[in-house]
Amino acid sequence: LTGCPVLSINLKHSRSDAHSGDTKLWEDISAWLNKRYVLSATPDSKLSNNNAPNVKHQAYAVLCAVEHNEHRLIRIRNKWASLELSSNGWSKSSPLWTPEALQAICPDLDDGSVWLSYGQFLDSFTDLHVCMTQSWQELKLKGKFVKSVDESDAGFEHFCSRAYYM
Repeated sequence: LTGCPVLSINLKHSRSDAHSGDTKLWEDISAWLNKRYVLSATPDSKLSNNNAPNVKHQAYAVLCAVEHNEHRLIRIRNKWASLELSSNGWSKSSPLWTPEALQAICPDLDDGSVWLSYGQFLDSFTDLHVCMTQSWQELKLKGKFVKSVDESDAGFEHFCSRAYYM
């Protein structure tokens, strides 16, 4: 949709490297977020999601990556899904959110996002997609797509190529 280049990374191949102490992927994720690239992650099908029976086809936005006291944290969100991770050490009621961590990271624990350790992120998601936008803005227009029938094939319906706005 953006027309920008997209990099897709299979996280299964990155898990063993990251768990063995390789920091390249973490550094890349941090750099991409600092450049304001749009990142999304595809969850592993074993995740529990109350609102979406087919969690494999749900994408989660990767909102930020922070490091605090040797803890690497990733913040994700999907506003249409409710992700539940039974072993999430960084749930909003976790004792890991000490006053010091709250002050350093300043999380909004009630905004619908989920904080995960970097290791849990790698274990819970299969793919990471990086849309390499240079700068972006959101634009919403009220309008409609007008359906028409192809004159040469009455059985073929399509949408007009021109945008029609009301």
